[in-house]
Amino acid sequence: MRIVIDMQGLQTRSSGHRGVGRYTENLVRNMIVEAAPQHEIYLALNGTFTDSIDSIRAKFVDILPRDRIVVWQNFFNAAARSGHSEALKYAGYVIREVFLNSFRPDIIFSTNLQEGLDESAPTSVHELVYPTLYCSTLHDLVPFYYEDRYLSDPGIRKWYTEKIEYAKASDLIIADSHATRSDILEKLDVPESKVFTIELGYDSAVFNTTPLTDEEREFILEKYELKNPFIFYVGGNDSHKNVERLISAFSQLPEDLRNSFDLVIGGKDFPKDQMFINRIEQLGIYENTILTGFIEDDDLPKLYKLCKIFVFPSTHEGFGLPALEAMACGAAVIGSGTSSIQEIINFKPAMFDPYEIDDIQLKLKNALSDVDLYRKILKNGPKQASRYSWTRSARELWTVFENANQISRTKGYRFDDPVQHVIDALAKHTAELDDHALADIAHSISETFPVPRTRKIYLDISSVATHDYKSGIQRVVRAISAELVNNHPRDFEVELAYTSTSDMRFYAANEYSRRVFNAKVSPHDEEIEFMAGDILIYLDLHPGVAIAHREHNRYLRNKGISVYHVVYDLLPILKPESFWPELCREFRLWTDAVSVSNGALCISKSVADELKEYLDIFGERRFSKFKIGYFHLGADIENSAPTKGLEEGAESVLRSLDARKTFLMVGTIEPRKGGRQALAAFDKLWKQAKDVNLVFVGREGWGMRDFAEQLLSHKENGKRLFWLQGISDEYLKKIYSSSDCLIAASTGEGFGLPLIEAAQHKLPIIARDIPVFKEVAGEHAFYFEDDTGPDTMANAIDTWLKLQKSDRHPRADQMPWLTWRESADQFMNIVQNDDWEYSIDGHGYLYEGLKQSHASERLEWAGFSDAESDFRWSSTASPRIRFLWGGQHEGTLLIKCTPLGTQRVTIYLNARKIYSGVLSGANTEIFCSMRGLDFGENEIRFELPDAQSPGGADVRLLAIAIRSFEIGPTLPQLKGNSVYNHSSNELIWDGFSGAEKEFRWTEERHARLIFNWKGTDRKKRLKIRCKTLDVQRITVLLNEREIYAGELSGDDLVVSTDVAEIKGGFNTLSLLLPDARRPNDADPRTLAIALKDIVFVDESREFHYGMES
Repeated sequence: MRIVIDMQGLQTRSSGHRGVGRYTENLVRNMIVEAAPQHEIYLALNGTFTDSIDSIRAKFVDILPRDRIVVWQNFFNAAARSGHSEALKYAGYVIREVFLNSFRPDIIFSTNLQEGLDESAPTSVHELVYPTLYCSTLHDLVPFYYEDRYLSDPGIRKWYTEKIEYAKASDLIIADSHATRSDILEKLDVPESKVFTIELGYDSAVFNTTPLTDEEREFILEKYELKNPFIFYVGGNDSHKNVERLISAFSQLPEDLRNSFDLVIGGKDFPKDQMFINRIEQLGIYENTILTGFIEDDDLPKLYKLCKIFVFPSTHEGFGLPALEAMACGAAVIGSGTSSIQEIINFKPAMFDPYEIDDIQLKLKNALSDVDLYRKILKNGPKQASRYSWTRSARELWTVFENANQISRTKGYRFDDPVQHVIDALAKHTAELDDHALADIAHSISETFPVPRTRKIYLDISSVATHDYKSGIQRVVRAISAELVNNHPRDFEVELAYTSTSDMRFYAANEYSRRVFNAKVSPHDEEIEFMAGDILIYLDLHPGVAIAHREHNRYLRNKGISVYHVVYDLLPILKPESFWPELCREFRLWTDAVSVSNGALCISKSVADELKEYLDIFGERRFSKFKIGYFHLGADIENSAPTKGLEEGAESVLRSLDARKTFLMVGTIEPRKGGRQALAAFDKLWKQAKDVNLVFVGREGWGMRDFAEQLLSHKENGKRLFWLQGISDEYLKKIYSSSDCLIAASTGEGFGLPLIEAAQHKLPIIARDIPVFKEVAGEHAFYFEDDTGPDTMANAIDTWLKLQKSDRHPRADQMPWLTWRESADQFMNIVQNDDWEYSIDGHGYLYEGLKQSHASERLEWAGFSDAESDFRWSSTASPRIRFLWGGQHEGTLLIKCTPLGTQRVTIYLNARKIYSGVLSGANTEIFCSMRGLDFGENEIRFELPDAQSPGGADVRLLAIAIRSFEIGPTLPQLKGNSVYNHSSNELIWDGFSGAEKEFRWTEERHARLIFNWKGTDRKKRLKIRCKTLDVQRITVLLNEREIYAGELSGDDLVVSTDVAEIKGGFNTLSLLLPDARRPNDADPRTLAIALKDIVFVDESREFHYGMES
């Protein structure tokens, strides 16, 4: 038997974190565990709820194959109260039903039909004619008993009535309790034979009587600020939950008893309900009532164990799971003597009339003051709880399914073309839909029902496909691509792909494949349509692409595509002094993007170890494990799609190399590569009359212009010193053959491919003693101390020459190395056979410059509402943001927000005041200095005395809506008469592109420079040196006051203006650029002015450059 289970009850905001969510998770898990071998289960997820998909996969990955968790897409709002047409809601029903039936199940099981009022969570039964049986859980009929409270709104009544009709249309109806089954038979016209009672269970691994440790106890008491013994309630604040009568009963307890206990009320809605808070104040119990807000799953059993009494006062419940869970934890539970709750408690002295405040108060008082009664209530809990288990629930449900399946066999019906099924079902409704809605529906259909085909592995080669710089990384990309394109791994086809930072679509790199690999593929670079089971591997290193595609990669993962990145090294993070600052910042954002994928393939174990250590701290917090594996690179240049050709003068160079001992260094000329040390060492050797050659092969990298000039002007250049740039693989192979020894002097590498290539050419190796070189070369290299002094290397070379003369030097001849075929096999073995070295969680530490959105999961939002589309409201007068920090102890805080009217705001960091101000107007900002950041846990607390209810039906207490949150580096104070260039780290560049060689473009129509000014001297003049894209109007504001306006055009301009408004501390220089535009079709940026540098000069001092405006 095949069962498809609709998991929306675990996904939606209205159900996922409440009883329905726990019901869905626990029942489904136990159904999978208890399933007989002949049964198959598929879990169907709604792709609308993107944040839930990874967590649900993680919950079931240990008991269900990955391909049995499937996702359909709704790129339109199918909610009942969306304001859209009924046809759009119906489209949601159709796509869902066709999708669920496309797996040809015997039974479709919905754990909760009552979804989709305000969320795009369509549920329907038998809208389309298929022989599948539908089973639906109907948790309660509470609205039918309280119609004035729950069904007075016509829209809600219509939605609820529709869901009840769908429940009645179900072939099987599941009730949570005998009381609920009786309600269903009383209120609905359905035959008894299709309504079954399956009582709920509880997770005994979580909810049990195991005592808390002292550490657990103290943690919970401190976290929820619990200073006194407490009475506990957790759940919703719907009318039938009866919490209003509970607080009234608590307020009427004898004063001495009431003052001995706090009333703790858990649930995410209570802190936002100002009317409820007002009622607490009116009752005089504000001081000893604690509203916890949402309680995390891990904390709930601990609170059950710590409470004096758990109270469940509902007037009507489908089951009453919190009461059962509390009893399982050994709590003293009292509750209503009505509906299903009486079945659970089953002890009359612990039950009250929920409609009578006096009776609630009496049972509370008796339980708190009568020691003997209290003991009996305690004893009753575990005894009653032992009657329930999710295993029992699952087995009983399987019995229902198996019996039903004997009656109605559905296997074998044809389902050839699901897309046509959808089109046919929607045909009569298309006239009601506009073009935009039809496009959204078409997109949903294409993403939900891809054309069946063989699974594919897509190798992203976005950088090498655009421009092959012939770097080591790009040699790897060419080689691995060639092997996998020409030798497909089992069960997959392989395609090369590329994308860009401005386009989320991927395209088949067919033109490149035909040109480089002579592949027999289409001549057109067609758009790729991913399907579940595909694999996307970012083989090339293009940080900008990975960063831009971060959220799209999350979507692909949700859809069932595995996404991996190849990690070549972490050097910009580990050795930032060797790289330009912009690259280091971009690289950290790249690793953040990597951390939201499925995993990483590293080119050595050393890199894998470094990545594990880094992402374990800074990686995205995740539900599923992030996997890290490693493979080693190949070395046969002939099989790496080698470039051909010898440049002019090559033969002369080769003759010079053959004439004497030649030492070779291969790799881009970068600060970490040890080039300066090597040249200084050889200067010493040449002075010592050592007749040896030194050859550099590699282009000039960042920060090495002076060294490049030193090489070119060196007296040995062209004689015993050679620098070869941009040479072909054919020429490099000849260089290897003409050399006597490779020097690997880099202070950090991801792998060290030249070591392998040297071994292939039987070339001896002198290497710096660092872990990755030891991993690659082992005992087959001669190592020198990891020291940057020229004497260290000169002495090592001299020693090696003596060893080589007596034939005692380490040889690379026997050093093991892989062909690119073997390297590609290692590469694919990790992915296909799950052969990972590490699986980690990530702790989500923040660092300088990592911007967080209003929906960030790295931040813990206490006293805030749920995230909306663009912001998240504070919902109390003292909300908090908690986070883990992994940077310096000082920084700057930038919060972009919108206040409700005018709001006074004070901010504290770990109890230290860091900001105070008054906010008003849309899209405002809070910017301030932060001192006292702790490595690890930190808390930002807001004091919002003007928080208010917006009115109408919204009873929340609102003040500011946060859009983004960012901690930046601390800004040093600028000084007068000092020039700050376009790459300066002493300014915050907001609305600018990355620094280029000589300038930095503004990238929008509004750019800002934020800086920290020393002192109070205002007698300064600002000079900005820049160039423009054609003619540009520009307005400059300092701290929101205009200081310059004009029209500029040219390549070497200077804007000069007074800055009397400059102030000690933080200042904002704004540039308004109405004429900004795209420079051409290929460049998506919106440019206006390229800033070269700025300077604040004394008014009395002459300071001129360029043409001043």
